[in-house]
Amino acid sequence: MRSCEYPYTSQDIRTQLLALEDVKFFTNGLEVRKNRQGTQKVKIVFPNQKNMEKMEPVIRSRTDESSILCPVRSWGEIIDRIEGYKGTTGKTTVNTVKINRKLRKIDSSTIQYRIRVAVKAIGEEKLGFTAKEVGHLRKVDLILIQIGGRWKSKAFLKYIRRDTTEIAITRGISH
Repeated sequence: MRSCEYPYTSQDIRTQLLALEDVKFFTNGLEVRKNRQGTQKVKIVFPNQKNMEKMEPVIRSRTDESSILCPVRSWGEIIDRIEGYKGTTGKTTVNTVKINRKLRKIDSSTIQYRIRVAVKAIGEEKLGFTAKEVGHLRKVDLILIQIGGRWKSKAFLKYIRRDTTEIAITRGISH
């Protein structure tokens, strides 16, 4: 999923940040509102995107219980944490944190930094990649980036680093 759907940015963007009401959890086809981390599936509805797609749903299933990267458990932790803050509603965005008793929205540079710290703490042996590799796409097939980010066109190339774009052009994937 594209990172612009989560963090605050000062840029004028068409993509709408995800809110609590955009994330739902299901077990046996029924919506679950408590103990979300233990459910079978998470459904995320993307309200408005740059590609003009509206209300696009993406469903992710629970992975192996031992996986620290399980999307259902991760999203359950996020939603439960934010709903635990006083003053939040369904419109509260998923990048909301409480700092010094105030609700704030975290930005993309903070997210990247925190992800790198977490990756370093968990370790390459468990994850299969290093903290330095977070944010770098040199060894990732561009088609996988396009599919994973739900891009309908090659526009995603302008958002990734120059070295990756040059690789794409030489492979004939772009333009």
